[in-house]
Amino acid sequence: MLEHREFVPPMLGVGYDNMDEVKWESLVIEVTDYLNADESLDGALKQVVELHLQVGQENPNEREAAANALKALLKGRDG
Repeated sequence: MLEHREFVPPMLGVGYDNMDEVKWESLVIEVTDYLNADESLDGALKQVVELHLQVGQENPNEREAAANALKALLKGRDG
């Protein structure tokens, strides 16, 4: 059984100026693992989260905005 604790994506409390590839990939892995583990997550919310990940993957200049949006969407959720 999964342990329920508040989901806080890594590094989201830290500024993302000039986010490097390693930090971004770490965030992508953590958020993707969360999406795969939480079967109760609303389908529409899951799509929005996946879209923000896609935007960051396709345009590194948008990673800071995508990371901030992910923080707002996932803050305080169990995971």
